[in-house]
This record gives sequence, C-alpha cells and structure tokens, in this order.
Amino acid sequence: MFVPAGSFVMGSDRAAVLQLWERYGWDRRWFDGQVGGTDWIGELFPHEVELDGFWMYRDPVTIGQYHRFMLATGYPAPVDAAVHGPWNSAWADGAPIPGGENLPVSSVSWDDAAAYCAWAGVRLPTEAEWEYAARGPAGSTFPWGDDWRPGVCRCGEDTAGRPFTDYDEWRRWLNGGCSRLQSGGRFDRACWLSPRGTGPCRSLRGGAWLSTAHTSRGAQRLCYPPDSRDTNDHGFRPAAHLK
Repeated sequence: MFVPAGSFVMGSDRAAVLQLWERYGWDRRWFDGQVGGTDWIGELFPHEVELDGFWMYRDPVTIGQYHRFMLATGYPAPVDAAVHGPWNSAWADGAPIPGGENLPVSSVSWDDAAAYCAWAGVRLPTEAEWEYAARGPAGSTFPWGDDWRPGVCRCGEDTAGRPFTDYDEWRRWLNGGCSRLQSGGRFDRACWLSPRGTGPCRSLRGGAWLSTAHTSRGAQRLCYPPDSRDTNDHGFRPAAHLK
C-alpha cells in the first residue's frame, strides 16, 4: 500500500497519555516502566516528523513467503528448539505445517527479517514510517482512533475471538536501533542495551495476540537483541522507497 508524504507528531505527550491511563484504569507501573522509559526505551518527547511517500506491505510477511526465501537461500527456519519448546507449531523439520502457509511468520529475529528483506529487494520500515502508517497524520492513539474499541483487534485484552479488522496480530521489527527519543526531533545516538542487558537492541513496534490495550497503542515502543527469537509474537512488514 502507498503511504503518501506527510507529517505528524511522533511520540507521546506525558499529560495526554496519563489521562488515557487514568480513563481506562491501566496499571501505572506499565506507564512508568515502558512509556516513561525507566525499564524500556520510552516514547515521550513528542516532535514533528516529515516523511516522503513510501510503500509498505499491506500484510505481514507470511510463513509461505518466508519459506520461499528459505528454499532460495538455504536460510534456517525461525525455530530454536532450546527456547521455543512447543510454542512454535508452524514448522516441522524446517517446513511449514500444511495449512499454515498464509499465517504471519512468527518468532523471527531482526537478523532474520533483515535477511528476508535483502533477498526480496525491500527493507524494514523506520520507526517514524511505521508510527505514521499506524497513527495517521492526526496521530491517533490506535489505528482506528483515540478510544479503545474491544473487538477491533485480536489481542490479550479481548479474547472473544472476533475477526481482525484494522490491526494484525504480530509486533513488527523495524530498521535501526532503539535509542531513546529526544526533544528537538532527534534520537540519542547511543544505542540502548536490551532489557536483559545482553547487548545492542533493535526496535519492535505494534501490538500482538497477547498484548493489552495500552501496549497496542501506535506510539508504544519495545526493543530486543537483533538475534532474539525468544518470543512467538515477532513478525515484520517490509517497506520500500519510491522508485
């Protein structure tokens, strides 16, 4: 899908997000640790960003698409038996389970996603591109607006099994490191360590099937080591510059 050039305010205003937290009664510890950045990388310091037009996959990369990449390059399946155990049932002996080819690929690391993009002639979106695509020029809290609407997305907040609409079920890897947002529209050049302190990390954005409402917001930010396959809600949606 084509995302036209435009501008928006990236990040969150502390007072506005606190008001949202109070309205829905969300756990304040998540605000302090994740939004404020004491445990994670934070999303405060709102600033205006201008973007050129770009193309972005309408849907996340699927298991079938990823398998074609594996066959063409000899790349291994995104499964670590020592970590996943029974979690990732999408693969058996390095091949997709029949019937699962159209599901989003999961458990991929940033390294895996970058390798696929290099093979496919695309790239991972930047954080600004992904947030603009998710929030729109108005900078809405969720892709559909500013109010939480149970049933619009499939996540841990709403387990009724309703169909997907505006939001898919996987967090997405993005291009670049996950530095703290700074005032003046800049990023801190020092790449933060992962939450586990295991080395430089990469940005991960979006909600997932296990997310709560507040972690499904368009401005929410996470980070993991680039080789991490230790959770089964990580996928990716490539982008491309105009040609």
